[in-house]
Amino acid sequence: MTKKSQYNKRSRSSLLTLIRMGAMTCPIAWATEIEIPESLRGNAPGDLVSVERTGQYSSEQLNDILKEIGLPEPIEVSNGISVYRVKYLTTNHDDNVVTASGLLATPVDVAANRVVSYQHGTSVQRESAPSTPGLGEGLFVASVVAGRGGIAIAPDYIGLGLGSELPPYMHRAHAGST
Repeated sequence: MTKKSQYNKRSRSSLLTLIRMGAMTCPIAWATEIEIPESLRGNAPGDLVSVERTGQYSSEQLNDILKEIGLPEPIEVSNGISVYRVKYLTTNHDDNVVTASGLLATPVDVAANRVVSYQHGTSVQRESAPSTPGLGEGLFVASVVAGRGGIAIAPDYIGLGLGSELPPYMHRAHAGST
């Protein structure tokens, strides 16, 4: 198993552990910051730094949002969702450990029936990352996936969202070699 696949496996395992513990389907009355067990914290790629709930929406709210987008075919959802911004450690193009962020959305009050990983298009604005709270691409993906019973995972690319690195496609030496 490669070094990177070990890190990715640990990240998925950390998130799935939180979901199984019930921390990721918390009722709206719980605090915004989710406590991460010490066993999931650390300084290695794949370890969690923080998990923050950035929103909770009823199915009615989501259906209103989806209608306003003006899609060619209407999409309706049947579940409310909770949306989280996850900060975790990963490696950059130089194999240095860096902090990255991403969106995680879960259905409310139903067992998840699938996991969907969404990879957004190229962007140069940190605030356009999927984990940014608000009516952006992340909420749309979260609505469609979690609102229909799935778990949505959408990583912000390194350098976007809460990351402080330069996005790899803006790094001359890296971009020129790929």
